[in-house]
Amino acid sequence: DSSGIITIEDLYQGDWTITATARNISDGDIGTGQGTVTIIARQTASCEIEVIPYTGNGTVDLTLSWDTESVDVPSVIVNLISPLGAVVDNVTLENGDNLYVNNNISAGYYTLKILLQDGVEERGGGADVIRVISGAVTQASVYIITSSVEGGAGITIISDLNDPIEINLTGSEVSIVEGTTFTVTAEAVNASDVIYTWYIDGTEMISGASEDQYTVPSDLPVDTHRLDVTIFTSDGLRGGSATHIFDVVGL
Repeated sequence: DSSGIITIEDLYQGDWTITATARNISDGDIGTGQGTVTIIARQTASCEIEVIPYTGNGTVDLTLSWDTESVDVPSVIVNLISPLGAVVDNVTLENGDNLYVNNNISAGYYTLKILLQDGVEERGGGADVIRVISGAVTQASVYIITSSVEGGAGITIISDLNDPIEINLTGSEVSIVEGTTFTVTAEAVNASDVIYTWYIDGTEMISGASEDQYTVPSDLPVDTHRLDVTIFTSDGLRGGSATHIFDVVGL
């Protein structure tokens, strides 16, 4: 059943134990819970079951892409960071390698931070929040904006994220003139007691519980840029992210 509420009829009276198993869109089991209820003849009993995600390890599977004609010697730095700031994995993909797989990541939410380099020069990047589920594969397709290349950028999470934090961004601008700025406000729609971290082109700019606003630097070069905000609850159990793409144009 997909509604979360179900009525089972024609049960014998007595004590029953009911087990509920949660599955993702690929029919993989991701969590379970149990409840007990006493059935009385000719009455309907109520049983509420809390379904908790499985603990254990899951897999992160990333496919990365960028404008290959604009990068001569590409390398990609992939970071997975826990809600408390611990670096769980730090991998550099070289010689045009665009695949990242790690099948030993503890279940939970993480910041996925990516930087694209051309030799020693940083050419683009971004940050997003992903969820790892025990025994499941979290797949993401990542397109990285490169300098002087127009277009969108994002991380598409293919697996079911199961209630991430929803974020509203206000105050953003699609285009600003070189030397000017704008201020963005992030609202966590379905969470409280949260911590904000802001990124420009994959570089962390500011972080903290009160940092729900961020002012874009006025010294950004003329180009297309990516602004990310990640939000985690203070207990690290839930997370979410939002992205805004904007252009800095010349005078």
